[in-house]
Amino acid sequence: MNLCGFEFDSGTVGVLNEIERSGKLPHALILEGENATVSSLAVLLSAFAVCESGKKPCGACKQCLTALQRNHADIIWVKPDTRKGRTSDTYSIEQARELVTDAAIKPNSGSAKVYIFEDCDRRMSELVQNTLLKTIEEPPPGVCFFLLCSSALSFLSTVRSRCRLIKTGGDRQYSEETIESAEKIAAGIISLRGYELMLSLKAVEDKKRQLDIIEALERILRDSLMLSMGARASRDSDAIRALSRKLTIKKLIEMIGLCAEAREKIGANVNSKLLATWLCGEFRRISWQR
Repeated sequence: MNLCGFEFDSGTVGVLNEIERSGKLPHALILEGENATVSSLAVLLSAFAVCESGKKPCGACKQCLTALQRNHADIIWVKPDTRKGRTSDTYSIEQARELVTDAAIKPNSGSAKVYIFEDCDRRMSELVQNTLLKTIEEPPPGVCFFLLCSSALSFLSTVRSRCRLIKTGGDRQYSEETIESAEKIAAGIISLRGYELMLSLKAVEDKKRQLDIIEALERILRDSLMLSMGARASRDSDAIRALSRKLTIKKLIEMIGLCAEAREKIGANVNSKLLATWLCGEFRRISWQR
């Protein structure tokens, strides 16, 4: 994807390339990371949403330029409600209800309308989330929601399950033990001996390490996807090359999505043994499908 001068970590760039390849922007996104980074990402993705070019975002058409300048009529950077003497720096129920009504109105100048909520960790209450839930799940055609936060766990599980999560800052380092566990799972995924995958996933039962292991595995899968698409991976390893050789692009994309679901389940405090069993079944289903 054309980054229009922005810089992001390799994991985020990988996700952006997936979106470009699909040609379709998810209708609801949770953008997790530092404020400056997720705000820049929201600007770029909003330009993608409204761009008139065949290769989005072009960064040159009128729609892109106004989006990149944060001055597009159909890209609404939702501000905390300060009406009626409100002093709290949060979104209000009344504001959420008005937004639901506004979302049904056609865009002013293009084919898309984007609503961007910043700093949702402290600004968006559970009541506001529930008010927006149905619209986030089934928005009118062309309407997108970007929810910016430092941690996706600040959202209700019902909201998280209806959004695509993009975690920025993915270049952080993991312990050798975590990487080794993730690579064993990767080897188990493509092994002809089913018990190897089951044994490798025992590591996920450790609550202190499970999230790091899933994130490290997702990084391996993303790098394998980059290799399969003819792009340059951010790292090189036997596990990355093996997955790239054995799995199709479609299967790799599905497994990356599976890791995202696993993170959601961890955030909802799912039973660790059930998580490992579920992952084993889903990885097998994807790897064995024609």
